[in-house]
Amino acid sequence: MRGTGLAVEIITHTGPEDYHLDMTGNWWGTTDRDSIAAWIHDGNDVMWPPGGLVECTVDFEPIAEAPIPTEKKSLGGLKALFLGR
Repeated sequence: MRGTGLAVEIITHTGPEDYHLDMTGNWWGTTDRDSIAAWIHDGNDVMWPPGGLVECTVDFEPIAEAPIPTEKKSLGGLKALFLGR
């Protein structure tokens, strides 16, 4: 079950204008496009104060049809990925 509030909030970014954040192929708990769009605050939304602009948009389609399988890792295994051991 999804919590309350936004799932993704882009406040600012340091990348190029018209940057697209690739979140395609993810499971959002639903396949309803309007619900997912409502959970994302990005350059597609009205900014406040007027004239404000976030030049980054989130691409979320295509949407996964079901939860994506994940691989469980121990904390030690995760640390080893970054420490190169």
